[in-house]
Amino acid sequence: MLDELRADVDAAFTGELRTGTLLRVLPGMPDGAGGTLPGETVSYPFEGVKSNWGIVQAGVGGVPHGDARIEVLASSLATEPVRLDTINIEGGYWLVREISRDPSGTWFELQCESVSAPA
Repeated sequence: MLDELRADVDAAFTGELRTGTLLRVLPGMPDGAGGTLPGETVSYPFEGVKSNWGIVQAGVGGVPHGDARIEVLASSLATEPVRLDTINIEGGYWLVREISRDPSGTWFELQCESVSAPA
């Protein structure tokens, strides 16, 4: 039943949402001289939506004022988000604080704080 739900949601929303990019910095490597070479940044395109948290989540739930709620269609993303990934959507950059996934595995719900564009 959950597989059918996921397929129906994918069919309904694919191509209908905002495009975004998840940016992940991979770990650096030793440079052979006692230092570390910087890690490479990998980009993963996705489809999703950005919104604000409701009063209950922001007040009682402890979500900091100004954090964004970013929902990502799981089938549109080639990886699973992890804390400290950066999301670029709707012209802004957001650092992933918390991640949850609905029971059907259709959506990732991300709690993110606003950050500057990566260098």
